[in-house]
Amino acid sequence: MGGLAGDMFVAALLDAFPEYESTVIANIQALNGAYPVACSLIVHADRFLRGRRFEVKPLARRGASGADGEQSFAPAQSSWQSIRRSLENSSLDPDVRAHAVGIFTLLAEAEASVHGIETDRVVFDEEGVWDSIADIVGAATLIHATGAARWTSSPAPLGSGRVRTARGILPVPAPATTHLLLGMPTIDDGIEGERLTPTGAAILRYLCHPSGGGGGLAPKTRRLVCSGTGFGSRVLPNVSNHVRVLCFEEIDHGAGRRRQFRAPEFEENDQSGDDLAAGLDRLRRLTAFLDVAQS
Repeated sequence: MGGLAGDMFVAALLDAFPEYESTVIANIQALNGAYPVACSLIVHADRFLRGRRFEVKPLARRGASGADGEQSFAPAQSSWQSIRRSLENSSLDPDVRAHAVGIFTLLAEAEASVHGIETDRVVFDEEGVWDSIADIVGAATLIHATGAARWTSSPAPLGSGRVRTARGILPVPAPATTHLLLGMPTIDDGIEGERLTPTGAAILRYLCHPSGGGGGLAPKTRRLVCSGTGFGSRVLPNVSNHVRVLCFEEIDHGAGRRRQFRAPEFEENDQSGDDLAAGLDRLRRLTAFLDVAQS
């Protein structure tokens, strides 16, 4: 992957499953009372690939005006407590709501850890909280809609350099991103820039086990069903700033097959010790052969 942010994850999955676009937008707009935004899925191509971008823009709130007299977006509250309350009291499907709260909880815990405060005291940057809420609700909607049994990921790119935030200039990966990456496989490919946002890292950690997402499991034959490509807004040098998702179906060659056994019957009193030993040895070899044939 070139990078991962919340909007890139949503764009990639909607590129693979465009039938869920209206559901994603409807769920995001269900929170419009507190955080009104406009969402759009657009076709995008860079010099490498073609895919989608998921754009989220804030809408004006009644009673808020900017320096030029026009209405501007200014959410009344951006604390984790208020965001969690908005999600829990929303009309979202219970599973979507649970996924959204789960991802946001990881993000809030990471922010609390790096700033040395309690999780309930976390306050998010008001200029970007609407973006994170939209991306996380969109991601939660797609996680529920696709019904994937397991998620895996390639190593996350670390990036390097500095990033400008509401709290000043911070090193890359940002502190919250670094906390969320603990135990996760990463890669340093020498390409600078913020490659993984805190929201993207929270989604990644929520979906994939820190050990690597099941990489230690026995290999299985899988059928590739579809794929999707989601782009970010930044341009990286010599690499496409995209994330790609692949959707597989596992092929169970043993489905519907039954192992049949025949029970040997004999009168033990009619067998000598040598005959019994030879018979048992033959049964062991036959069992080993059946196990290999069925594997």
